[in-house]
Amino acid sequence: MDEKSTLLSSLFDKKTVEILKKLLLKKDIFYLRDISRETGVPLATTFRIVQKLVSMGLVGREQQDKFTWYKLNRDSQTFKEVHELVIGAKQDPLELFKTLLKEKFEGGFNAFVTKDKDKKVFIVSDLVKTVDVEEVSKKFIENSGFKPNYMVVTPQFFEQMQAMGLIAKDKLGTL
Repeated sequence: MDEKSTLLSSLFDKKTVEILKKLLLKKDIFYLRDISRETGVPLATTFRIVQKLVSMGLVGREQQDKFTWYKLNRDSQTFKEVHELVIGAKQDPLELFKTLLKEKFEGGFNAFVTKDKDKKVFIVSDLVKTVDVEEVSKKFIENSGFKPNYMVVTPQFFEQMQAMGLIAKDKLGTL
């Protein structure tokens, strides 16, 4: 357990901290039983903690027939504050991906990202291979829960794609 988790566990109930950590990394809906299994916290305790989070506005609850599922309210101010407290300041996932790439390849590449909502990453290099980036990507997904949309290309191929209009230069930013 890292220092932050130890500190939070001493201030708050350890089970609450474990559930918060797991929930803050969830992207979609979740069920109580799944969270209970993933954290090792008993189902009744998980229910009590999630109900407290619902009353705070951090989690939304939906029900259809006898099925109940929950979803984080990522737009709420409470989410931002709790995320910063439990996980830390939210770093741009693509910046973290670039940092991992730099650690592995020591800058033997250029990275460009599209400025649209898809945030496609082009890794331009003669040295970097797709298989190696897949290793980094797996590690990144484990740490962040975010799957990067990337493509490894040679500089020549990247220039050809730009010349053909497949990649608009004005819609690219450096990563």
